[in-house]
Formats: sequence, C-alpha cells, structure tokens
Amino acid sequence: MIRGAAAWYLEGLVTPGSPVWRTPVAPLPFHIGRRGGEHLRLDSGLVSGQHAELFELDGNLRVRDLGSTNGTFLNGVRVEGEESAVDGDVLVFGDQEFRVVGFDAAQGFRTTRVISSLDGGGSWLTHGREVEQQVREGQVEIHLQPIVGLGDGELYGYEVLGRGSLGGVAVGPQEMFMAAAFSGVIPELCRAYRRQGLVDGVGLSDDLSLLLNTHPLELEAPVELIAGLEELRREFPDRPMILEIHEAAASDVEELRRVADVLEKLDIGLAYDDFGTGRDRLAALAETSPRLLKFDVALIRGLDTVTPRRRDMVRRLVEMVRELEIAPLAECIETESERLACLDSGFQFGQGFLLGRPTPVGDLGEESGR
Repeated sequence: MIRGAAAWYLEGLVTPGSPVWRTPVAPLPFHIGRRGGEHLRLDSGLVSGQHAELFELDGNLRVRDLGSTNGTFLNGVRVEGEESAVDGDVLVFGDQEFRVVGFDAAQGFRTTRVISSLDGGGSWLTHGREVEQQVREGQVEIHLQPIVGLGDGELYGYEVLGRGSLGGVAVGPQEMFMAAAFSGVIPELCRAYRRQGLVDGVGLSDDLSLLLNTHPLELEAPVELIAGLEELRREFPDRPMILEIHEAAASDVEELRRVADVLEKLDIGLAYDDFGTGRDRLAALAETSPRLLKFDVALIRGLDTVTPRRRDMVRRLVEMVRELEIAPLAECIETESERLACLDSGFQFGQGFLLGRPTPVGDLGEESGR
C-alpha cells in the first residue's frame, strides 16, 4: 500500500478490446455512475446513475457504495458502507472492472501485477466463473511442500498448497481465491484443494502427514467445514491429516474447541499458522491442543542476524510452546544459517525453500515414498 500517495488512478477497459487507459481519481471525492455529470461515467445498464464514490482519509483511498442496485465490489467482496482500497486492488462497479493505482514522487507507480482484463485475460467476474467450473469439475491443481525435522532432517509430511490457471495463465493461491471470491465459491475451492491433495498423496508413504489448509470464511460456518472433513476421513481412512487454521482466524476459542473435539474424533490433528503474538494468545490457542504451531515468517526471516535480545525472545516463545507439548515449526527458511538459528532456538520442524519448494506430486523425489 502507498500511504499518502500524491495521486490515485484507476486503470480499466471501457470497451472490450480497447487499449488500457489510466484516469486520475480527481477531484476528490470522485464520483462514479451512469448518468452525466459523474467524474467517471460508465455506460452500462448494470451501473447505477450514482453508483459509488472514492475519497481520501488520512492518506488512504476509501471507496463508498452509494446504494447501487448491482453493488460495488472490492477484490470480490461487496462493499457495505465504506472500505479502504490499496494499490493493486480490483474494484468492480456493476460489471465494470478497474484496478487501483497509487503514485508518489519518490516511488512512482507501484501497481502489483494481477491477472485481470487489464492483462488481456478476461475480467475477474469471468475468472470467478472459471474457478467455479474448475471446482465443479474437480480440475483444481495442488503442489506439496515438505516439512522436515530440523534436527534429523527426516521428512514429516507435506503441506497441500493450491495452484491453478486463469485465462490460460498459471497463478498461485492468491489469484485463485480472489477469483473464487467473485463467484462466492471460496469454501468450495478450499474443499476441492483438500480433497485433491489427498488424492494426489495416495502413493506417498503411509506415515507421512498431509497439512490441509482452511480459509477464515470456513470458520464462520464450521458445520460445513466439519462435514467435509468427515467425508474426507471416510474416503481416506488411513492417511495422517492435520488441519491448518490461520492464527488470526482463531478468535472464537469456544468454537475452536468444538472444532478441535470433532477433529480428535476423526483422528485429524490441528495446526495454527502465522503465530507471533506472544504469551496471551498462546494460552488461548493452547486450550484447543494443537499438534503444530507454525511461527510467523516475521519471526523467522533473518533470525541468524537479529540481535541477541530478539533471538532470546523467539527462543522463549519456542520453549513455552514445547512446554505445552505443541511442536513448534519454523516457516520460510531460505538459508542454511537461518536453519541453524532455528534449530538453536528449539524449533522441532522446518519448512521453506531451503528444505524443499512446492512441487507437483509427480515430481517429488524418492524420499516421498512413491
């Protein structure tokens, strides 16, 4: 995000096949709609006369829907009231798609590349339907990234990571989930990724665990999440599984405890991702007896070069985790010196490019047990 940008712009295609154009968001507030007199007039029957407005607050660009019939969407989520928009975000007014671009004198334009109509690959609305079809037909793709013991180098298992393609272009999970948001199939995409990971892992050694990811939206409807896990356990009765939940999504401890009880009955372990908030948060998470706690990359990156005080802080957190009989895992290890620093700090497991990149199951080496 560019805070205090000197100027904001919208990039878009007013007519299919026309060149991409960039228009300044000025003056502020900036009004978008179908009727004459709007700062950005969009000639579409799905755009209301007064559709939305953009304004700046504390150096941040904000978007507000003005009661439009077909809605204003920010990265696939309908804007209720007002929301902040940052550089690289995708805004859709009715059926008209634009990308937010920030500019300042020191940094220039820093738009994050995304797959969209601006790259000639179809709109996010189109990509949303594409993902919906892939989910429906079971055509999702996954890669597996190894998790190893830092002390002995033994392979513990793999994390199942979603991949895919949009408009014929290979993309990662961020783009896939953004497209899924536009078609409202994020939970369905998660379930498809988990199942595909287990299908692809059928030939792996029987003792290897597969870490299956969740999306925060799934924790809002845990009944569906649990039903899907029960189905997977029936289909794959012998595969060791661990369900990974983002630490930030673990806000309702009572609900998580109920989910953890069901996981225990299904013999599915629990892991929390991106841990890094300290003792109070750890105490709450520990009530659900997770098997693994994955430390946030901010605590791991450059651990070999940080101050002794910072290293000691990480070591104390790791000690608390191990005292609770939870296995600490260091993510995003990229260098041998980082690995040694993590080992010295007491981490039991590690994951990262140094230890193995995300790979299609067919390209895994002999250590996979295939």
